[in-house]
Amino acid sequence: MKSGLLLLIAGGGHGRVVLDSALRAGVSVDGVIDGALSPGELIFGIPVLGNDSYLESLPASGNSVLNGFGAVKNVERRRTQYSAWLQMGFTVQGVLHPDTIVGNECEIDPSAQILAGAVIQNRVRIAENVVINTAARVDHDCRVGAHCYVSPGAILCGGVTLEESVFVGAGAILVPGTRVGAGSVIGAGSVVIQEVAAGATIVGNPARVI
Repeated sequence: MKSGLLLLIAGGGHGRVVLDSALRAGVSVDGVIDGALSPGELIFGIPVLGNDSYLESLPASGNSVLNGFGAVKNVERRRTQYSAWLQMGFTVQGVLHPDTIVGNECEIDPSAQILAGAVIQNRVRIAENVVINTAARVDHDCRVGAHCYVSPGAILCGGVTLEESVFVGAGAILVPGTRVGAGSVIGAGSVVIQEVAAGATIVGNPARVI
């Protein structure tokens, strides 16, 4: 039996995708927290309850949140918000869309978001606060570090490692065995054929540092 509240934080574009995924997975969501929306407004039948002050007024113990923040070129806001909610005492809940494929012997942190059409092949490890977005592909033996954001249609071939807080743009392809250093940004449509240093921004085919 469900206990406590489950609230979506941020009801913008990515937040609505997360909410839709949760509802399709049969998850009961109690409300939305977003200061840019009007209290009482409905998103897919779920009421907007207020802004951050409403969240801060709640006892954190026993209550959970869904991270509705997206990522545009970097994951910093998602990471800092996630850490703040944990410090407040909330549980951060992930979502697994029912139209995903997850292979055998995978380890997926319960705070991760695996969205519609994603394919996670066998023996993949996905850490906390990760997003594997719409129709992304993560092949066998990949390692995806905390706070990474894999955009729609991106492909991680077998044995790829993303260290913490990597942003992978839409449609990017990482060839087998590639290692990407922490905090790196991979531009949309890039083809990554060699190791990427921490903090680098790379674009193109083949991808190069800019």
